Amino acid sequence: MENFIELKHQYMYESQLKELGFERVNVKASPDEEEPFYYYRYTIGDFTLVSTTNLEQSIIVGRRRWAVSVKGIEGSRFVFDNEVKGFIRWIKEK
Repeated sequence: MENFIELKHQYMYESQLKELGFERVNVKASPDEEEPFYYYRYTIGDFTLVSTTNLEQSIIVGRRRWAVSVKGIEGSRFVFDNEVKGFIRWIKEK
């Protein structure tokens, strides 16, 4: 049980995106989409990190958990907060 509690705190949640300084981007519904949605974005240097949307985060990642990708880098996907923090730290040190 202790390992589960530690792991739970490492997953990326919406509150952590906000704490890290991610900006919420609201997208209005279009005729093809049933409802409006939002995602988070964080730009640092030449990199833009983009989260899953509020509609897909529970389906793709898991209940209330979010994932973050680096725009333009195929296969980049962070689901743990320490991965995102580490990437941001790496960019700042570059």
